[in-house]
Parts: sequence; structure tokens; C-alpha cells
Amino acid sequence: MENHLFVVKTSDIQNSGLFTQLYESMPQYRKQKIDSFRFAKDKYLSLAAGALLEYALSGVEKNSREIALGSHGKPYIVSGKLHFNLSHCDGIGVCAVSDRCVGVDAEGIRTVSDGLIQRVLTSDEIKGLSFYGSAEDKRKAFLRLWTVKESVMKYLGTGLGLDPGKIDISLDDPVSASCEEYDLSGVRFTEFDFEKRHITVCSEHKSFVPRPTVLTPQMILEKIKAASER
Repeated sequence: MENHLFVVKTSDIQNSGLFTQLYESMPQYRKQKIDSFRFAKDKYLSLAAGALLEYALSGVEKNSREIALGSHGKPYIVSGKLHFNLSHCDGIGVCAVSDRCVGVDAEGIRTVSDGLIQRVLTSDEIKGLSFYGSAEDKRKAFLRLWTVKESVMKYLGTGLGLDPGKIDISLDDPVSASCEEYDLSGVRFTEFDFEKRHITVCSEHKSFVPRPTVLTPQMILEKIKAASER
């Protein structure tokens, strides 16, 4: 199976008028998750991520699509026929699909407080940030550090159960990570800039994919419908 990194914009879902049709094509657990959000933007983000997963699952036999949750809440395909991870931020949903364990994080560029930096970075990482001259370069470097850390936590399935300050990141080429609690010697990172957002994939592949595949709501809905009719 090939690796894929799928992206869909929530603005495309909104402009297409396909929210309701996509929502109705979702499994019950995803509908409940979407319904749990108060604000429309969060409903769209949850639908975007769920729609991408259903798009990816359309290539898997129906009796092999059962999803369960790991000890820290990471969803996985019970059959092991597919590995996936989801993320969303600032108007996009992201789904990484692989033949091996995978973690993905997407973040938008934003102002970073000193308190956050002190809380989630190691002393060496904080020292490294001090070498960036402009505030913009510092924000971008922090964004890279954070998405790598988050992708590691999602790859491991720990989420924030693992203190991000215990993951030490080097942004040298190639990017690498280490952690006393876990062996990260076999993981690799693939980074993408996507319309003022940064996406990092953590996997065992040296180069996950050359670029993300941007899908339209129409493409997603058509594939989900075709799979349901088989």
C-alpha cells in the first residue's frame, strides 16, 4: 500500500454546499463528535478530518474497517490493513495513511508566548530558538519543533500523556527526535508548508510523500458513495 497525505479545506466544504451530504455519509461516532461542537468552524474541522478518513477507508473491505481506540485514545484499524492519523487546524483537515504506524500534526503560524516555549521545549531547543534573529523566524522554528513533537506523540499514541518537554528535537537535516522513555531511532519526519500552515508526518519512511494530495468535497463524496454501493 502506498502512503498518502490527504488535505481538504473547510472553506471548500462550505462553498460547495455539501456539508449535509458529507455529514450524512459519516459513521455514527463521527456524527456524534461533530454534533458535540458548539461552533460551526469546529464542526467543519471535525467533518473535514472524518471525511478524509472515510475517503481513505473506501479502499478497504467493509468487514476490515472497524476502528478501536488505543490506551491513550489513538484510533486505529483493528484489522491492521491500514494505518492512519488525523489532524486539523485553521480551516484544513489532514489525514495521513500508511502501511506502517504514522502520526501527523498540522498547525497554523501564530504568536507564541514565552510561557508556552518554556513549558513544551527542552533547554537545548530554547537555546536554539535564541539564534533566530527575527520574531517571524522564531515563530516558524517553534512551529516546526512543535509539529514534530506532536507528530511523535501521535505516532506513539500517547497524545499529551507524554510531556512534550521530554522529547528532544534537532532541526538539523535530517530532523531527528529522541526521548528517554521511547526508542525513536527508527522514525523519520517529512515536513510540508501548506498555505501558511505547517504539516509534519512522523513515520518509518525516509520520505513519506513528495506533496499532500488536496481533495475537493465532491471528490470525497463521490468516492465514499461508490464504496458504499459495492
